[in-house]
Amino acid sequence: MSSPKGWTVISRSTCVGRGREAYERARALLTRWRVMDNVAWAGVLSPAKKNEEKESPVVTYAKCYGGLMWVRNPCRQVYEDVDVPLKHRARDADCFFNQLSPSARLSQVAYSTLQGHLIRGEERLAVLWDGYEPSKDPSSSELGRVYFAIRSVSAGSGLVGSLLFPFMRPMQDRFFASQLDSMQTSVSEKP
Repeated sequence: MSSPKGWTVISRSTCVGRGREAYERARALLTRWRVMDNVAWAGVLSPAKKNEEKESPVVTYAKCYGGLMWVRNPCRQVYEDVDVPLKHRARDADCFFNQLSPSARLSQVAYSTLQGHLIRGEERLAVLWDGYEPSKDPSSSELGRVYFAIRSVSAGSGLVGSLLFPFMRPMQDRFFASQLDSMQTSVSEKP
């Protein structure tokens, strides 16, 4: 998929397990914003959301510049879909989603940046259970793979952000790789 003019699209995904148990662990981590629990240099914070809130504050943070400083980036959760059939999803034309079975189950959250963030855009985090079949034994580990996927659409924000954006790309790549690794580790750990 090509990037919209002036924007960078990054998509990453990894298999984090198989079957219902792995999907439920991954979904719980995702919806509680615990996707970076195993990362020491960066993370995502979100206060407990009230039931009626559709949008809630989110903060991403990272140690940067050789560990000399921490940066905090203001964001807002813009949507959450929990345990919906993939075929009912209409968020975007993500190529990774198109490779999965229409019966796959999907849970996803997304946040957009706010004023004060050097990057503008949106990041979507999704957990997908491919091969979900309600007619099979739900405890079976042979029900298909569970994936964690990230899709970011971003650009520099303002003059300073636009000038620095090309230099921030390696940090974005490291941030996304750390999210993937953290989810693999967290989902594989037994509670």
